[in-house]
Amino acid sequence: MGFLESGCGWLLYWLWRLDEEYKNLYFEVKNHVTIKPSEYFYRQCFVAIEPSEPYLARIIEYIGSDNLIFGSDYPHMDHQPEVVKKVLELEEQLSQETVQKIVWDNPARFYYCT
Repeated sequence: MGFLESGCGWLLYWLWRLDEEYKNLYFEVKNHVTIKPSEYFYRQCFVAIEPSEPYLARIIEYIGSDNLIFGSDYPHMDHQPEVVKKVLELEEQLSQETVQKIVWDNPARFYYCT
């Protein structure tokens, strides 16, 4: 499942909230939901990042980079040369390996799986 065109800043809160609700309401869902919601997310979900998100490095610190993808939004108006430049500038704040995952490896896994 992919969550696209909304950035990833909301993700930390929602993973925490879903796991909290699962913990508090486990008795209601235990027959159908066998693992924490965050585990389902890590197993089968992807979230598109915006390269200019101010807390991107911190989010990656918290959840890792395996479930993040970059969507170019081509041919929409916000796919401009400046966006491509911002993606290339990600290597200033993130490792080359992480950028490789976000712009190539993870999108390839996402589209291959769907």
